[in-house]
Amino acid sequence: MVHLGEAHDVQGSADRRMHCYWWTNRGFCGKICRRDGMRRHIGTHVGCSFSCTECGKSFSRKDSMRAHAKKQHGSSN
Repeated sequence: MVHLGEAHDVQGSADRRMHCYWWTNRGFCGKICRRDGMRRHIGTHVGCSFSCTECGKSFSRKDSMRAHAKKQHGSSN
């Protein structure tokens, strides 16, 4: 988190609204999120992938995959 604060100005109160300036293959991300959620959001850009064992759908975050599995398939995957 030190890197995000020093190099990318991810500082201030937890409620501070920020733009994600990550460059993707579709262009500038631009997502607006709270400072306390920026670290979790950056995880969507770093290339990790989690697949649902029930349907094979892929997610960039493990918590999103688990929420999908619970809602769509009634399992914790």
